[in-house]
Amino acid sequence: MTADEALAINAHRARLNLKDFFWAPGELDSDGNETQPGQRKPLSELSDDQARCIAGFKHTQHGVDILFHDSNHNLTQAMKHLKLLNDKLEVSGADGGPIELRWAGDTNAET
Repeated sequence: MTADEALAINAHRARLNLKDFFWAPGELDSDGNETQPGQRKPLSELSDDQARCIAGFKHTQHGVDILFHDSNHNLTQAMKHLKLLNDKLEVSGADGGPIELRWAGDTNAET
């Protein structure tokens, strides 16, 4: 996997829209059959990008729940990559130079 591929997958996960996983009113499946609005789409109807948003499945007493990757985490990673979010503090002196240190009361220090 290249860096560009990893960034693209991260971007798709950050843009996750749950509506893409359910049939809309009047939507037909890939075989041309009428679907039930609000019914979950089968995996075969999802795009590759949509399928990559799925982290796994959990069997419950009501059926199967879909577990998704954390889109907030993916958005944070994308923002860090684009330098829109920085969790590091960099300090420099005047005009980006080194920081000049002087001890209080030191009259011999150069300025």
